[in-house]
Amino acid sequence: MNKNILTFVLGFISGSAATVIFAKKYYEKVANDEIEQVKETYARKAEIEEAGKIDEDLKAVDKVIKEHQYNTVTDEEPKETVEDKKGPYVIQPEQFCDCDYTPMTLWYWTDGEVTNDDKKIVANVDELIGDVDEVTSYFGEYENDPDTVYVRNDIQRIDYEILKEYRAFSDLNSDEEYDE
Repeated sequence: MNKNILTFVLGFISGSAATVIFAKKYYEKVANDEIEQVKETYARKAEIEEAGKIDEDLKAVDKVIKEHQYNTVTDEEPKETVEDKKGPYVIQPEQFCDCDYTPMTLWYWTDGEVTNDDKKIVANVDELIGDVDEVTSYFGEYENDPDTVYVRNDIQRIDYEILKEYRAFSDLNSDEEYDE
């Protein structure tokens, strides 16, 4: 019987030792993972704070340049101001809706018709977007959006998005529902 008790005690001790070793390794891993997550969080926070400081520095530099009317040298052509524009003009895609102008979508059909979203023909196209032939010559110019041209009308304070339709408007049946 002493042999059975001794075997039980030795089994209990070895099982307890194995459990302690396993638990120690497991909780060390959990603790190290938590520590790494905290380090990453604080590193990201430091990066964000540094970016904010850089942004503040750039604003301060920009303010000094404007206050002292320093000119900067650039290879870019001077941008036209609103006063320079006499009518509607084509703008870059990133300029669309970058001000407080109202956005509006128009459709250009292969037969030369320009319609609104309700598929109603726009009568005064030249007043709204300028010369249609000139405006449509910009289709395909922008790689990310080849079927769209953007036009700004400073007089009306509207940014027009002109989408190219690959059908003729005259081919639409008046009873036909148009699916975009």
